[in-house]
Amino acid sequence: MKKCSFIFGIIIFLFSVLTYSAWAAEINVTGEAEVRVFPDEVTITLGIQTYNENIDIAKEQNDKTVKKVQGISKSYKIDEKYVKSDFLRVEPIYERYEQEINEKIIGYRVRRNIVIILRDDLSVYENLITDVLKTGVNYIHGIQFGTTELRKHRDEARDLAIKAAREKAESLSAAMGQKIGKILFIDENRNYWGEWSWYGRDWWGGSGNQMSQNVIQTVGGDMGGIDGTAIGQIKVIASVSVKFELEPK
Repeated sequence: MKKCSFIFGIIIFLFSVLTYSAWAAEINVTGEAEVRVFPDEVTITLGIQTYNENIDIAKEQNDKTVKKVQGISKSYKIDEKYVKSDFLRVEPIYERYEQEINEKIIGYRVRRNIVIILRDDLSVYENLITDVLKTGVNYIHGIQFGTTELRKHRDEARDLAIKAAREKAESLSAAMGQKIGKILFIDENRNYWGEWSWYGRDWWGGSGNQMSQNVIQTVGGDMGGIDGTAIGQIKVIASVSVKFELEPK
């Protein structure tokens, strides 16, 4: 019985050593990369709100403004498929007496959103915004700058992130008197994606770890704006988690 217990104890000890050795022979790092690019498209979300005691007049006023915006877009040679409006939203306005609301309707508020996507030539962006605001548009809910080559820049950012992870692992392992071997595990952290610059508000006023090595690369031109319009750059970000095997030098 004592002999069996002794053998069992040796097996337990060996298992512990092997587990520790496996853990000690690995290194986990995260590499993150950021590619900055100049946008080649901008999505403009506009809000049109009209009010009248007569619901038909309120709707007619709203429709007229939508048609004016469509006309402005056409004058800027924006394809019709890049100018879209959603359904009307009609809200009755009730008479208020002090802090109480009576059942009597005194008018109607009509709302509609319209989206314009401007591509390639962003130099007309400021003039376009100015002209559409003259039509009766009373809200700019959001302006989003993007790129039509997102897949290309994502792949580039991912490659840089992997390179950054390897460099971090090499630096850390060298400090421990070891070197990295083969990759045991690699995973892309999708939560780190970023590919646009956005600002704006909606009808109700709303706005819209492990060791890390970072890389930033600028693509396409200098830091200046387009024809004096300081629209800046957008960021495409990638992050990867990599597990390397550790080897002695």
